[in-house]
Parts: sequence; C-alpha cells; structure tokens
Amino acid sequence: MNGSMLNPTITSTHGFDSNISYLDYNSALNVGTRLPLALKGGDVLLSAKSNATDEGAGWLEQIQILTVVTSKPAAGTFRPPYIGRTGKSGWNVANINYGKLQSLAKPAGGANVPDLARLESNFNYPWIYVNNGAGNLHFRARLNHPWRDDTRASANYGRELSHMGAEALLSLQLNYTNTQKEKLAISLIQVGIDVYGAVKYGGANFYADGGHNIGHKLPLLLAGNLLNDADLLQVGAGHNFQEDQQTFFVDATTVSITNGSTWAPDSRDVTSGDVAPYTSSDIGMPEWGIRHSNTPTADNKSWDANYRHVAGPAMVGHALAAQLMGLKEEWNWPAYFAYADRMYGLQKSQASNGVNSIQLFVRDMWESYRNTAPPAGTTTLSPPLPPSSPKAVQQ
Repeated sequence: MNGSMLNPTITSTHGFDSNISYLDYNSALNVGTRLPLALKGGDVLLSAKSNATDEGAGWLEQIQILTVVTSKPAAGTFRPPYIGRTGKSGWNVANINYGKLQSLAKPAGGANVPDLARLESNFNYPWIYVNNGAGNLHFRARLNHPWRDDTRASANYGRELSHMGAEALLSLQLNYTNTQKEKLAISLIQVGIDVYGAVKYGGANFYADGGHNIGHKLPLLLAGNLLNDADLLQVGAGHNFQEDQQTFFVDATTVSITNGSTWAPDSRDVTSGDVAPYTSSDIGMPEWGIRHSNTPTADNKSWDANYRHVAGPAMVGHALAAQLMGLKEEWNWPAYFAYADRMYGLQKSQASNGVNSIQLFVRDMWESYRNTAPPAGTTTLSPPLPPSSPKAVQQ
C-alpha cells in the first residue's frame, strides 16, 4: 500500500498497491519500500496514498507528483509531463491566449451552469495515465477525480471523466473574465500536457473500449490551441483516442461485414436481441461502433447497441466545445462531429444529469450556441445535419 513509482511508463504492471488485482503489482516497481531514495534532475516520482476503506477494489485515494529539475524554472512554468519527462517542456502560463476562448452569456438563465469553484476542485490533483487501456481506471485515484460530489467512490470511469471535462471545457467558453478562467484553464492545459506525454513518449492509445477511454483528446487540443504549440496540436490530431476510433461513416464494407459470415456483434446485444445489420441505404450515415477501429465485425446498427448510450452522450459536450473554439479541423475526424450531431438530435429530449444522458448544461449550451455562436476567431459554425435528413434520423 501507499506505493511510489519512479519514472513510470505506460505499462500493465505497477508498484502502487498490491490490492489492485486487475493489473500486476510488481514490488520491484515500488520504490517507496526503498527509502531514502536518491533522485536526479529529470526524475519524476509518483506517490500514491491507498484507500484503506475501499471495499475490495483496491482503488487509490490520491496520487501526487514530484518532478526533479536541474535548475529553477521560470515563474509560471507548467509541470512537464511525467511520461517523457526528458522530452519537450517549458510551457508557461504567460503564453496562454485567452482570445482563443469564447465569452458567451450563460445559457437558459444559468440554471444548469456548474459552479466554477467546484469545476476547479475537479482538477486539484493530476490526471494519471500509466496504463494503456481500461486498466488505467485503477490509477484514477478518488481525490484526483472527484467529479460532482464525494458520494461516489471515484469518478474513475471514462464516461465520468468525459462529463467532467465537458463541463469545464464549455464553462471556459462563458463570459467569465480571464482572471476567473485562469485556474481552470491552467488545470485543463496541464491535463493536455500530460496526455501529450503519454501519447508521444509513452505510446499511449486511448483506444475504443466501451466507455473507458473517452474525454482525453480535447484537453490536449486545448493546450495546443491556447499555448499556440504546433507539436501539441499535431499529436492531438492523431487518432489515438476513443472518440475517433468509435465513430465512422457507414460504407459498403460496413454493409458487407454486417450481412456476412464474419459479423459478430457484442454477445450481450445478441442475448438481448439488440442487433441489426446495415443496409445500402445507410451508406454515408455517421455511426458509432463499440470497437470499430480494431473490431469492425462488432459494429451494430441497433440504436440500443451495448455501450452506445454510455459513450455517446459523454462525447457530445466535447464536440460542441471543440467547435466553439474553432478546433474541428485540428481534431481531424469529421465522423466524430457528425455522429455527435446525430446523437444529440436523437437523445436531447432525454437530457438529464444521469451518467448515461446528455447533461443538462451541455444541452443548454448546445441549444443556445451550436448553431449561432461562431468559433473563436472565425465567423461561422459548420452546420449540423438537418433533423429531417435521413442520415440524421436513421437508427
């Protein structure tokens, strides 16, 4: 328990807590058992506090980061990513361009606008990426991911992280002063820098897997946008992210697969009867698949396909925030935005603050600004699919 890891990489083993049964605990990786420990410039130490009261899952209470530098950094310097710690660094808050953010009036009278202080508290501690996939949820410590309240064990699931991120990213588009936005913007940029390190130097792939890995791409693009950093934007334009790997446009190959002998939709959908093949009339429709990029044989047209309503509603707010900041081109995956429009059109009437719903604040922002507010620095928003379009309403 209460383990520490030195210079972590993206791995399936760890040294934090032997109670985490999903992944392999390796005592050799727990340098906390070998104190005192000599560190040198460039070293990074991740130290965990275990959740001793957890009911068997072995999740962690908190993770903090100690970064060792060879000289005193300039005031306002961002912490470098803990993956790839010897790579690019030196980003500074003095370079944040708040002009890349919107300054929109609070929608619907502000009834569902989240409290800024609560949003800031969601990022008091770093977001940790040391595993390449679903197992990383075991390293999302409870205090590092509190989300809306403290009644949940932890907001350690990708869906919750995506909701949390959407609230913060969209709140940065409201008419707060730059001073009011500063703490939240800095926190989100730091998340983006850490995602950058995990992808560029650790080879992390936030791959399509149910609802586990959503919500990480836009903080990276936000960091690149606000810091005017081409390298951050270039990594963010890649397709190492679940939102891209789950969304696509139906084509003839999709139709052929789901009408052929290799079609193998999720067994849970087969059991429930929620399966439907695509037809030629579906070609061009923006769509979602639980593991489309690496298992297209599992694609399933049924609107009640397993995990569609876990992942889809949590994606919508990020799509809106990206477009409000004029980052659709930098995102570099049109199918994602087209599917977000389709998902919103079909599910907006069921918006709520339930975890598998489009959130009320996201709904209010969408209704107020999806078709009226131009992206920051531009003049027009790309139009959504018309509600009457066959490709918008097909299920």
